[in-house]
This record gives sequence, C-alpha cells and structure tokens, in this order.
Amino acid sequence: MKVETINELKLVYGLTIRTKNENEMNQETAKIGNLWGSFYSEVAPLLNKEELVYGIYSSYESDHSGEFNVTAASEKKVDGTEAVAIEAGKYLVFTAQGEMPQAVIQVWTDIWNYFSDEDSEFKRLYKTDFELYDGPNSVKVYIGIQ
Repeated sequence: MKVETINELKLVYGLTIRTKNENEMNQETAKIGNLWGSFYSEVAPLLNKEELVYGIYSSYESDHSGEFNVTAASEKKVDGTEAVAIEAGKYLVFTAQGEMPQAVIQVWTDIWNYFSDEDSEFKRLYKTDFELYDGPNSVKVYIGIQ
C-alpha cells in the first residue's frame, strides 16, 4: 500500500444504490452484487474495451456502520447513468490481482484489518473511497485518509 494524492475532483458516470455493510452481509438484503450485474448488462456493453471501470463509495452517513452510496461507474457518460465525483485528496491505495470478485473481496478484507488496528498510521475519512479496475484481474482500492 502507498499514499497517493489526487489533485482534482474527477467525475465518473454510473448506476448507484444506497446500502450499509450490515445489509451486505446478508444475501437477502445485499445490493452491491445486483448493482454490478446491472452495470455489466446495461452500461458495460456501451463502453469501449479500454474504458476504465470504477466502484465509488460516497455519501457516508457516518463510519463503517452507517449507510453509504455505491456507484458502479466508468469515465464515459451513457444514457441512464448519473455523475458521481471522486473527491480530490489523500488516499491510501491497496492493490490486488487475481480472479474477480475474489481478489477484490480479499483486498477489502485487508483494508478492514488495517483500519481495525488502533495503531494504524492512517485514519479513514469516510468521504470518498473508490475501486479502480485497471485490468481484467487487477484492482486498486483508494481509501480516503486524514
């Protein structure tokens, strides 16, 4: 992991749901899987193969226990998508490679473990976090930090 600074706000376009972690642990109330299913069936076919795909976490109600928005997005605006901002700021970047979605699940486990440690060097902002899928088997997760 490393610290990166994003100097300018960036707009991406996608489909959004509102959820919370507690709901995502239960198959009956989980929404993120269906969000990605809709993105790949409705939006992805309209994108170029080189188009980067993002998962944006924003509008946090509080911390990891509150509600937040999740947006499956790309840099290209297509019909039916809405703009979401990736905020400028400091991010701690975690990377993973391997078969999806297992690789992204593993990197989020690493993130939870890191920020659960009270001695962690960095503290989460709970403002904007995002996943950048920069290859078919590669993801970088940017966690906003103080």
